[in-house]
Amino acid sequence: MNNFDFNSKVVIEFYGNGCLNCQLMEPIMREIKSALPDIHFSRINADTNLDLVQRYQITSLPTLLMLRNEQIVGKIVGVKSSSTLYHQINTTLNYA
Repeated sequence: MNNFDFNSKVVIEFYGNGCLNCQLMEPIMREIKSALPDIHFSRINADTNLDLVQRYQITSLPTLLMLRNEQIVGKIVGVKSSSTLYHQINTTLNYA
């Protein structure tokens, strides 16, 4: 995927080019990314990475996978408010 330390906290966003909800999530994710600098964020285009979509069983876009130490510890599907996303990501990756 990308070059980053898998022993860290990672959020992977699966998105699609023609996905309106994915476009709505883009500015929200920028805000979350700046608010949580200790977490690595990555975006994967579901349209061009079908092998990853199948491997991680992505059925709706946008989907966020949260990983810690290479293990999926959480999943968020659909558009959420920035406060909801911040709380879910922060709680899952920093305290769970």
